[in-house]
Amino acid sequence: MSAFCREHGLCEQTFYYWRKRLRRDAILPAAKAGFAEVAVEAAGMSSNIVVHLNTGVLLEIPVGADPAWVGRLMGELRTR
Repeated sequence: MSAFCREHGLCEQTFYYWRKRLRRDAILPAAKAGFAEVAVEAAGMSSNIVVHLNTGVLLEIPVGADPAWVGRLMGELRTR
């Protein structure tokens, strides 16, 4: 993790704090907590978040979607 933190300009203590907090406060019990690479593209007039999974699946999720529901959906897709 040291190399990752240096590469992204993160304090290791901050990284480990958030990792611990996310595991403890996980709102997504159906999915394993983890990290994923995210690419942010210029925002347009869309009211959807577009997620490209490494399995080739493309999801368009409404901006106001319930995070717990999105987490369950991602967990289900991961197991298939």
